Amino acid sequence: MLYAPVWHGAKVLFVAATFAAWMLACHVPLAPRFHAAHPALLVWGYVFAAGFAFRIVWVLHQARMASAPPPLRDFLLYFLFAPFFLVLPYMFAIPRLDRFRDGLIERDPEVEASGVHMLASSLALGVALFAFTTYVWSPRHAFEAALRAGRLGEAALAGLAYYPGEVTAIAVSGSGILIGLVRILGIALAPSFDRPLAARSITEWWQRWNTHFRDVLVDLFWYPVMLRLRRRPYLSIWAGCGSVFLAGSVLLHWVAKHPFHHGSLTALPVGIACESAVMTVVVGLAMTRAQWRKRRGLAPRASSPLHVALARLGTYALVFATVVGAGYGATYVATVRPFEQLAPLLAEARELVAAGRLQDAAGKLAGQAQALRALADEEPLAPLRQSAAALALALPSPAQDLSAAAAYLALARTYGDPLVPVHQLWFATAETLLKRESSHDATR
Repeated sequence: MLYAPVWHGAKVLFVAATFAAWMLACHVPLAPRFHAAHPALLVWGYVFAAGFAFRIVWVLHQARMASAPPPLRDFLLYFLFAPFFLVLPYMFAIPRLDRFRDGLIERDPEVEASGVHMLASSLALGVALFAFTTYVWSPRHAFEAALRAGRLGEAALAGLAYYPGEVTAIAVSGSGILIGLVRILGIALAPSFDRPLAARSITEWWQRWNTHFRDVLVDLFWYPVMLRLRRRPYLSIWAGCGSVFLAGSVLLHWVAKHPFHHGSLTALPVGIACESAVMTVVVGLAMTRAQWRKRRGLAPRASSPLHVALARLGTYALVFATVVGAGYGATYVATVRPFEQLAPLLAEARELVAAGRLQDAAGKLAGQAQALRALADEEPLAPLRQSAAALALALPSPAQDLSAAAAYLALARTYGDPLVPVHQLWFATAETLLKRESSHDATR
């Protein structure tokens, strides 16, 4: 399609249709029994989306800018380079086609040597980080424990150590391994992270964090808006921020990850959307202030070591509040909390089923079957949600649906861990009830 002599919009529609087909095929609730028997389909969908999504976008964009597709040899080499970009938990390494071609043409021994150094140092950092967080202290676990216990001061300190501290170290280590492998082959791909912990403001943080993904957003969403509104600087700032964060970041995160990672089209990126909304406001305000100072000819303020330290600490706090507070918090409220609120009721129903009191159990879950079904369809890969839905649908009630209950139980067994006692307990309860009701239905 890339080399076909057709309108560029048709090529974009072809790519969009391809992704839509993959998403539909990986929507587990459409065919739960098939996905329970063939879980590899989701894996291949995720590999396609995460490994190729952004490079397809780059190629189409650069072909449009150059009014011609790249040479076939370079195009094939670019996509055969996929193995180094399939491990994309955070879209670490998304090379531009032109930079990739330049690296193939001009081999630089210094680049190859730097790749070895980067690979070794990143591996060492990853091993040290794993050992420290496993055997010494885990900021994430400390933050979650303090938050549950209501110790807010301790949670704040552990939270900053977790995000951005621990998360930055993990990201730098993982991206360094990938970039090091690329540079060993002589391709001068810049690091994905430019010392983000040195940032003194939220705008500087954004410029330093995951620079390859930022390049995608800037080229596709920032520049078109800024060029169109270049005569209106303040409007262009806010429109550009909205385009980058609310449109670009949310869309690309959703297309490349959410439907395949969760197995459902209804698993919307609520956390990313809330995080992006806060980033739009925060970055927009910071850039508006900088533009205002520039237009009035105000000189930059002198920075003492204390001022620099406070600025960095404030940036960390703002990043934590944006990502963990707004992003993770919204995800918890929208997707996790509804199931947690039903947990006590489900536990009582399971105990009643174990005691053989099926009518009492059905009474406990009266009116909750459809809600549990919706929660299970939202997260088809969450075994506890699937087994809870199977339990509710297998109980003798007007909402009883033994076929759907069997499908949910099959998903729970496929994606659950039989070594986890709580998983095994729920599986056994739902399976026993389902067998009993199926036998009773056959007798009738």
